[in-house]
Amino acid sequence: MKPPNTLLAVLREDVLPGLLAQHPYISLAAVKAELKRQRRAAGPNTLKQYLAQLKREGVVHDAGKGWYTSVKEPFEVNPAPVAPLVSLLEAKYPLLDFACWSTEQVKSYVHLTLTRFASFVYVERHNRSAVFETLREAGWDAWLDPSPAEAGKTFTIREKTVVVRPSITQQPVAGKVAPIEKLLVDLYVECGLLPLMDLEECRRMATNLVRSRRVNVAALSDYTKRRNVRLQDLFETREYTILSF
Repeated sequence: MKPPNTLLAVLREDVLPGLLAQHPYISLAAVKAELKRQRRAAGPNTLKQYLAQLKREGVVHDAGKGWYTSVKEPFEVNPAPVAPLVSLLEAKYPLLDFACWSTEQVKSYVHLTLTRFASFVYVERHNRSAVFETLREAGWDAWLDPSPAEAGKTFTIREKTVVVRPSITQQPVAGKVAPIEKLLVDLYVECGLLPLMDLEECRRMATNLVRSRRVNVAALSDYTKRRNVRLQDLFETREYTILSF
């Protein structure tokens, strides 16, 4: 078989299949690096146009600005686990900005069987106490920004456990239900603070999730920087899941 001889054919038949066979998510920089390794010339505008065409053809799929993936189906966040929280807080504080997520929303990707789940509400710092009191009065097992020391002594997941945390500047938002990109980073951070699950189990969960459902790596990467986390550390197979260069 003759090797492909045009840039578009090289991308379609060689570069992208080769990279995506090893890494479910790849960056534009990784594509450029592979073309350079093969001594293939590619102007930046031409390369972007070809990649856009290959996305339309379904050869690759969009994973955020400058990112591509072989994973077709996007992750759909199930709002049901946090619906009671959202309804309660929207009724009490119609103008309040907040974002909620729950460990129940990713239970399908955890190897261990989770029987109880923790929810989180991220709200502006000056509104934390009011939200905490509202939740506690409504019968929630509410925790106000618990420290690791406090959590190590008393924190446990019960029925209707919810943790109130301050919002993170420039956090990904999608209404009142946190998108998966925020959930994955927040959960990784929280596993280092609270006894939710082992960090390695958290990494396995994240790896399983992003390999089976598509996420926005650009948003994920931006948020890891806001939370002082390395993108690669979110995953079990750090060197294989996401290729950034």
